[in-house]
Amino acid sequence: MLETATQSLALSAEQIRQERITKLLDGTTEGYAFAYLDMGREYGHMTLDIYPGFQDRYARPNCTIRVTCQIGGGTEDQLKKPYAEKWGLTPFYDSIGLDDMERFIKVMRGIEKRLKDFTDELGYAKSYAELCQRILVGSKVRCMVAFSNMLERSAHTKVDHRRLIYTGGDTANHLQKMEAFLIDGFANRQPLRT
Repeated sequence: MLETATQSLALSAEQIRQERITKLLDGTTEGYAFAYLDMGREYGHMTLDIYPGFQDRYARPNCTIRVTCQIGGGTEDQLKKPYAEKWGLTPFYDSIGLDDMERFIKVMRGIEKRLKDFTDELGYAKSYAELCQRILVGSKVRCMVAFSNMLERSAHTKVDHRRLIYTGGDTANHLQKMEAFLIDGFANRQPLRT
């Protein structure tokens, strides 16, 4: 009897989780982040796209807050850890409307304030994954979607199209795993320049 009740609770929890994922991926109301890696022969990139939820709008804005870095390139140091970290507003097309821009500026100011608070309290982020987590907290986005094999767009890797959703501390753990995967992928490569 207890086993049946536990199974039905697990089923209910799984149904709720699936509905939440569907709602997020449909881009209706909740904000979410999407994390992925791109790895080529010479360079790799880790990207986090943040889609804040705007309650009074059904359609997804035509831009995102993108956090990105790269690894690889000309020197040995560039093969050891991510560099060129940056974040900002990125359009999907060639223009961003004034309404979208004003909404995103408000979110980005909140992120800037939280980043300053984190830096004052904890110092600078010790890794790119930690920077991403701080930006997620500042954006007030509660969940992150990522592919289970971490590579979204690799031409040489068969993509597992089952997406996963991460919340709370799980986002920080998965971002750290993604960064480690990126670094490991470039650990044995030779620099382009010597």
